[in-house]
Amino acid sequence: MARIYSFKTERNSLDIIRKPKKKLKFPNILMPMKTRKGDESRRKELQTLKGFPSTSQDNYQLNMVNIIRHAVRCFAKQEIVSRKPDGIFRYTYQDAYERIKKLANALEGLGVKIGDRIGVLEWNTYRYYEMDFGIPGTGAVLLQLNLRLPPPTISYVVNHAEAKFIFVDESLIPVAEAIAPLCKIKGYIILTDKDLSEMKTKLSPVYSYEELLKEAEPEYEWPNLDETSTYAACYTTGTTGDPKGVYYSHRNVYLHSMAIALSTELSYRDCFLQMVPMFHAMGWGTPQAATLAGAKLLLPGRYAAEDLGSIVELMAKEKVTVGDGAPAIFLPMLRYIEKMEKKPNLKGARLISGATEPPIAMMKGFHDLTGAEIVHAYGATETTPLVTINRLKPWLEDKLSEEEKWDLRRKQGYTVQGLDIKIIDDQGE
Repeated sequence: MARIYSFKTERNSLDIIRKPKKKLKFPNILMPMKTRKGDESRRKELQTLKGFPSTSQDNYQLNMVNIIRHAVRCFAKQEIVSRKPDGIFRYTYQDAYERIKKLANALEGLGVKIGDRIGVLEWNTYRYYEMDFGIPGTGAVLLQLNLRLPPPTISYVVNHAEAKFIFVDESLIPVAEAIAPLCKIKGYIILTDKDLSEMKTKLSPVYSYEELLKEAEPEYEWPNLDETSTYAACYTTGTTGDPKGVYYSHRNVYLHSMAIALSTELSYRDCFLQMVPMFHAMGWGTPQAATLAGAKLLLPGRYAAEDLGSIVELMAKEKVTVGDGAPAIFLPMLRYIEKMEKKPNLKGARLISGATEPPIAMMKGFHDLTGAEIVHAYGATETTPLVTINRLKPWLEDKLSEEEKWDLRRKQGYTVQGLDIKIIDDQGE
C-alpha cells in the first residue's frame, strides 16, 4: 500500500501530520494575502463548494517526483548537458533518475526524515538538478541558499528554517565555513569529483556526495506525499527586515511547471538554457518545467560576465531554443554576438527576460542578429514565481505598427494560467 504523508505549512507553525511534533515558531514566513473586510464578492469566490462526485482518480497526488518519473518513462534518452570548469558533462534523464533514486536512499541513510529542511549551496549543475527531485521526493524540503548573500544573512536563513544538513559545492566551502560557527548543522555533503582526503576544510562532519551515491541502494520506493506538503523553501531579501521564507508546495510547483510549459510552448523538441540561478526562486521554476515537457536541458554551471561569450558559443552548438535570464545577462551576451563574425542562428528561440524591463534596443538586437525573441515576464518569489508573460497575440500582428509592437513587447504582458490578479489602491479599493 502506498505511503501517504502530509507536511503542513501554517502561519506560525510547521507540523508533520503523520507524527505530530512540537510546534515550531516561524514568524517570518510570507503567507497569502487575506481577503479584506467588506470584500464579500471575493470571499464568496474563494469558498469551496462540493459538486457531484466524480469517478476520477482524485487521490493521485501532484508530487514533483512524478515529473521526472514521467520524463524517464517517455523521454529517457533526452540529454542533460552540464558545463563544468574542466569541460562538458553529458547524461540522460534515465541516468539522472538512477542517481536521484540513490540520492534518496543516501538521505535516508543519513537520517533525514520527512519534513526536514536540507540546505543547498550550489551553482547551476547536474547535481543541483538531481537534488531538485531527490530531496523533495523523500518528503524533505530543499532549502535554497543564495550564495551571493553575506554569511550573517545566509546563517539567519539556515537557522530560521532549522536546516539539518547542507549540500555544498567544493568551490563554496569558504561560504559554508563562514556560516558554520553560526549554525547547528548535523553534517555537510561536499559536491565534488575529488576524494575528500584531498580537501582541507574546517567543516565537520563532512560526506562526499559521489561516495554516498556510490554506496547507496539503486532502487527507492517514493512516498505518496500529500501534494500540499512543502517541496522547496526560498527566502526573499526583497523586503524590509530579515529575509522572509516562502515554502512552495509540491502542488504549487507542479501547476507552475505546467503554466510555464504552456506559456513558453515548451516541448520535448526544445533545448532549454538555464541561466537563472537555481537557488533563486527555484531558478524561476524552469528546470522543473523543462523536465515536465521532456526538453533537453543545458546547465551553464558557475559563470561570470566574462564567461558569457563561451556560453553564447555553447548556445549555438547545443541549438538552444528556450532560455531565461535578466537583461543584466542578455545585454553582455548581445555585445558579444555583435562582435562575432558568424552570428548564431537562434531563429524561433524564446528567451524569457525578467527582473527588470528589457530595453527595446536589446530586444531588437537579438531579433535582428540571431532571430531570437526576447519575451518579457514578471514574477515574485512568493508567486512561485511567474505571474505574467508577454507574447504578442496574433490578432495584434496586423493591427499594430512595428514600433507599437516593440513598445508592447517591453511591457509585463498577461497573467499565466492558474492565477488571478486584482489591482487595488492605497485604500484597498
